[in-house]
Amino acid sequence: MAAYRLTGEPRYLAYAESWAEKHDYGLAGGVATRHADSHNAGQVYLDIHAVRGGEERIAAIEASLHRMVHTDRPEKDDDWWWVDALHMAMPPMARLGALRGDSAYWAKMYALYDHTKRVRGGGLAAQHQHLAPAVRAPAITRSSAPHSPRRPRSAGSPRGPRDPRRGAPPAIHHHHAVQGSTRSAQAALIMHQLAWTNKQCASSLVGEAR
Repeated sequence: MAAYRLTGEPRYLAYAESWAEKHDYGLAGGVATRHADSHNAGQVYLDIHAVRGGEERIAAIEASLHRMVHTDRPEKDDDWWWVDALHMAMPPMARLGALRGDSAYWAKMYALYDHTKRVRGGGLAAQHQHLAPAVRAPAITRSSAPHSPRRPRSAGSPRGPRDPRRGAPPAIHHHHAVQGSTRSAQAALIMHQLAWTNKQCASSLVGEAR
């Protein structure tokens, strides 16, 4: 759906719809699940709903998150214990809160986030060394950084101007990246999706603070 928003290409929307229909716009584990991996699918369903409409497309994700927020142990805030959960489940909560005008989604989202960051296992920020290798951010050294002077550059790879303030190439516009290499296109899509997600969550938290 990030590719569809960037390009407007109908084939990307069609692929997302095909995937969603194959799974009946449902969630792994059903609506009783509290697992962020399952709620991640709700991002696609909400994206499609924003384009096509149809309450049936978001019925499962809404029912599941509504349970967490309002009826199924709403005081339980320890469901997220891995970093990826924040990127998987926060966006659907933020968007449903905005869609339904229900700030309880935002309050619950923040409570889960805060517990993950500060409480669970001493807090992810404080217990970085105890995270699983797949979760722990890799250390970036001069020898491992992209286009490092110590790493040989492949023949024909573009150097491009560097930003003197950061020592890194300036950002590539999305449409250039999509038309460029596969790696650049993937990076652009990831950054676009992260920006979209952060905007949704930030808007929700600002609204809650007000």
